[in-house]
Amino acid sequence: MLFDVRDTEVSNDFELMPAGDYLVVSDTVEVKETKGGDGRYLKVMYKVLEGDWKNRVVFHQFNFENKNPKAVEIAKGELKKWFIAAGLPPEAQVIKSADSVCGLKCVIKVGVKTDSQYGDKNVVKGWKSEHSADDIDVALSTGAQAQAPKKSSSLKGF
Repeated sequence: MLFDVRDTEVSNDFELMPAGDYLVVSDTVEVKETKGGDGRYLKVMYKVLEGDWKNRVVFHQFNFENKNPKAVEIAKGELKKWFIAAGLPPEAQVIKSADSVCGLKCVIKVGVKTDSQYGDKNVVKGWKSEHSADDIDVALSTGAQAQAPKKSSSLKGF
């Protein structure tokens, strides 16, 4: 016999995470072309770092190059919120490569989106600092940087 799985529990990897706040790290970041080939987006895989949903992932796309200027405006605003939540100073809020934004840690607000075609899915609805729920709102309203500890060496060369 090669192996026996009769006593193995089966987990449902597709079970939705409940809406709420989760401490995450940007684990994988890729630049992709839109389906129409007329734009690009940043696809980010956030990995949950703690709790019952540790190691689960949530994806988010930032449409930074698109024929629809509103989509680009939304993406840039969301990127700014993410960078502030991760504690990046203004001079580091420039994406030079997809790899340069891997390893950023923050809290994401996860929601559930109803999709009749593909089934319900988890979506990112917001970002905030792991240190204070109010950091991002304060930083955005005052133009100040959210306070966070210095980042690890993984951000060198940013």
